[in-house]
Amino acid sequence: MEGYDLGEIKKVIRGDGLVARMTYYDYVGFNFGNYLFSKFIGKCVGFNGAAFVMWRDSLKKLGGFKPSVAEDLDTGVRSYFHGLRFKFINSVSVMNEAPPSWREWFLQRKRWAIGGALWIKEYWRKLLKVARKNPKIVLVSILMLFPTLAVMMLSLLLSNNLFEKIILLTLLTASSTFSFLVPLVALTSYKFLYSFVKNLVVSIIAAIIFGLYFYNACKKLGLSFDIKSFLIYFFVYSPLWLMLLSAGFIRVFIFRKEDVEGWKI
Repeated sequence: MEGYDLGEIKKVIRGDGLVARMTYYDYVGFNFGNYLFSKFIGKCVGFNGAAFVMWRDSLKKLGGFKPSVAEDLDTGVRSYFHGLRFKFINSVSVMNEAPPSWREWFLQRKRWAIGGALWIKEYWRKLLKVARKNPKIVLVSILMLFPTLAVMMLSLLLSNNLFEKIILLTLLTASSTFSFLVPLVALTSYKFLYSFVKNLVVSIIAAIIFGLYFYNACKKLGLSFDIKSFLIYFFVYSPLWLMLLSAGFIRVFIFRKEDVEGWKI
């Protein structure tokens, strides 16, 4: 830590079962995002509080910890704008236990989602400055945390699915009365099938690209990579986590509910 003010220590998830195998890749994303911030920027906007180190004088510069749901994210972004020098520590690992069940995972991620939303609500102007100054690093870090986000954005850009569904249902209804519309319904259904195949191809290509990214991240961090577990993570787990995060943001920004069940601030 000589020459640095705070550091994040590499974390590795251990445990048996599907929850542990999926959470493992979450932490690959956490680790690699801060590895990039450490290497290219030398400061961080938010670290994972499971294992980090900070000099006492550095913490005093920040005025200590603030009462916050996500105190690690809060401390990280304040350290960035105080100019504290950040290091990702890859030479040692800290083992982290995965949540013991999907219920515990859900409660943890619900808290993370609300905490993340509150963090963005408070610091969005500062975070926007960071993104404008370091767009590539910020984008890669976000996509490593939520790879499904890329697929969702591409699908929205390439597909008009909702509009096509409405047209197909309207034509189907009308064809029951006007039989001459049946050929048109058949053509529309082919178009709908084409859209489905197109989105499927986009998802497969994205899975290959992110698989290579995660493989490279694991290699740089000295972590193992299993393609079967990663595919489950990419196609099943990551969308679930993204939807849960979105629900937390809706709760905070739309319904203005900021309480967190079972969490003491």
